[in-house]
Amino acid sequence: MRKEYFFLFLQMMVMISLIASFIGNNTNAANYGNMDMDHLARGVSQNSGAIIEWSLHTRETIDLSEKDRFIHNLKSQFPGWVWTVSSENGLDNVTGRMEHDDFRETIKVVTMEDGGSSYSLYEVTGKVWNTRISRKIEEILQSRTDQLFESNVLVFSCIKGVFNEDAGNLANDLLLFFQAEEKEALKEKDFYSISANSSLFSQSISLTEHEMNLQIGLRKNETGSTSFVIGTPILTNEY
Repeated sequence: MRKEYFFLFLQMMVMISLIASFIGNNTNAANYGNMDMDHLARGVSQNSGAIIEWSLHTRETIDLSEKDRFIHNLKSQFPGWVWTVSSENGLDNVTGRMEHDDFRETIKVVTMEDGGSSYSLYEVTGKVWNTRISRKIEEILQSRTDQLFESNVLVFSCIKGVFNEDAGNLANDLLLFFQAEEKEALKEKDFYSISANSSLFSQSISLTEHEMNLQIGLRKNETGSTSFVIGTPILTNEY
């Protein structure tokens, strides 16, 4: 499958995830997301993969009837952050960022210009995942979700990178490592997209008749390597 089809599929997953975030299982604590990332990273390492980027993010619908006060309080709560304001594709964005040595934190408040629903989003991203960083993120993630969100929220975990193996063999190896049962799949010569369910991961969503909590995207490159995107409970990032 051509590269643009790969991107198109993942963009479709972004839209699905916005729906899924409201119908999923929201009873899990935010620190489960950190354990899920540990599982994803071990799966990549077990198959000799290289991590390019990882991300953990979550969001919640909010009432912005007093937007100026809400934003003022948010900036006061995080005074050391760099804050920017922008408008794009009918959305007003207020974004705060904090750079650390090993990762970046982002808080975003998104409002539809036509007066539609608003939501707040928290994301932490990095390029290296190890035990030391995992411990840092475990503390920060729980603290931030307690500060920013009123309810228990889904934590979306995503990891992307490259394997030096054939996509077909990798798909089976990854499902085996994650103890996952394939639910839906699109498999072509140079592209694999798999939705599965695994008891290893803490959160799940229900789409159609299937419960799932793992998505794997594999694309064979011209060099013979395989680019991957793996997420739980669903892929939400555009790559």
